Amino acid sequence: MFKNVLPHYGLTYPFKEIKSYIQFIWEKLKNGEVPIAKKLNMTVAIQDSCYAKMFGDAHMDLPRKILDEFGVKVVEIDARRENMRCCGIGAGFSMDSAYQPFKMRSSVVKNFQDLTRARVDAICVYCAGCLATYTATKNLTYKKPKIFHIIELIQMAIDEKPLMTEKEKK
Repeated sequence: MFKNVLPHYGLTYPFKEIKSYIQFIWEKLKNGEVPIAKKLNMTVAIQDSCYAKMFGDAHMDLPRKILDEFGVKVVEIDARRENMRCCGIGAGFSMDSAYQPFKMRSSVVKNFQDLTRARVDAICVYCAGCLATYTATKNLTYKKPKIFHIIELIQMAIDEKPLMTEKEKK
């Protein structure tokens, strides 16, 4: 938004560079500024965010590189990277949907099917919108996959307790 959208509407900033939090974390990891306390030894499928496509492969590699540093194995599904499907928030907030929450749910359910078919320990998201739609829909579905924002996995690897514990995620 700050780099690719808002400047087209005349927004200017007093600073020269904007970095995504994913880029910032990756740089801190590579510089040894993030102390890894433990490897997580788990598998995840990633829900790539819609905006990640704007930044290209290098940006979509970052969550995977970060997770690899923490011992998380990423299982790739067909709907990934530039072929990803929206988490559902776009379906719910589009004009065609009339902002109907159940439009979001049907989109997320399709993604849940693919992501859980991968037989992973959890689904990893790196977008707050994806986290919101997945968490809300999880409560309305039969299968209850674990869903983690990448920040929660990072917290676990550096021995911090995320706000939502694993027990609460079950």
